[in-house]
Amino acid sequence: MKEPVQMQYEYRRGMMCASGHPIMPSNPEPNETSWTLPDTIGKGSFHRIEIRPGFEIWISDCRFKQEVFFPPHKLPSQVQSSFILSGDYHLRIDGYPALFEQTGERQGIICSNGSASTCTVRAGTSLRHVGTSISPKLFFSYFKDGMSPELRAVFERKAKTLYQYVGPITPEMRSVIQRILTYPGRGIARKIFFESRALGLLAYQLEQMSAIESRADSNERLHPVDKRQTEQAKDFLVRNMETPVSLGELSQKAGMSPPKLNRCFKQMYGMTVFKYLRTERLNKARDRLENTGFSITEIAYQVGYDSPSHFAKAYKKRFGLSPRNSRHRMHQPGP
Repeated sequence: MKEPVQMQYEYRRGMMCASGHPIMPSNPEPNETSWTLPDTIGKGSFHRIEIRPGFEIWISDCRFKQEVFFPPHKLPSQVQSSFILSGDYHLRIDGYPALFEQTGERQGIICSNGSASTCTVRAGTSLRHVGTSISPKLFFSYFKDGMSPELRAVFERKAKTLYQYVGPITPEMRSVIQRILTYPGRGIARKIFFESRALGLLAYQLEQMSAIESRADSNERLHPVDKRQTEQAKDFLVRNMETPVSLGELSQKAGMSPPKLNRCFKQMYGMTVFKYLRTERLNKARDRLENTGFSITEIAYQVGYDSPSHFAKAYKKRFGLSPRNSRHRMHQPGP
């Protein structure tokens, strides 16, 4: 097994690989820098857009030939927002025993007050990511009225030095991300466009966090038996997505009526039983399109669709691309 390739980023020196050798940058626009991976490491690029001091957007579109390790470096005091379209990486932050694992499609926020971190990216999977890095002062000026008490406590140094939130990417978020990835404008219009869309993504995240906190308050009012039965029904649904059951059958297994099960699902997961199942099916299908050689028809059946055409329609509605175009996109990183 090959040793992982070491890569790191330093603000003044840029992106570097093993032994401190720089990856040659290009500057397609003022305040933008792109680093293209050498063929020995993989294909694709990292792209940084500086909106203003203390506010950056990062776009990653890479496929590594072998595992890549980013050695310890100190996280600046920033709010880091990530939208992962695909990939498999592990993040470890000093002082916190938990290993933050990111596989498949997810989005999240990490607020750090200067902890050190290491990151490992698995070989052979496409890392597609849009993220923002913003100083606490700027973030507070934009969103001071939209912060949760936990996040505000981190800013005011009243809590631990880390705040983390992870959630699903919504269709609204995905639409903004696609615009960011494909926007052709130049000059000042480009800068204004990226700033407004990045702030829009952050607003969607704060909105989702607020809704989840409301559901958490609601969950506390659920009877413990109802919570346990709903969790068991969810686990059964995910384990058996290839052979789906009816709502009546699932309700019977959970020991509650169909309306009650749907109501508990909405309180705990923010969606009905079969919207949750559809989301899990399509996320699993996307992962298999990216990481296996199964045909699109095989994958459709594997995740519980009895019609490849119905699967293709549902997939395009969720991800904005057909399964065929999605697979092609994942295996053809940007230059």
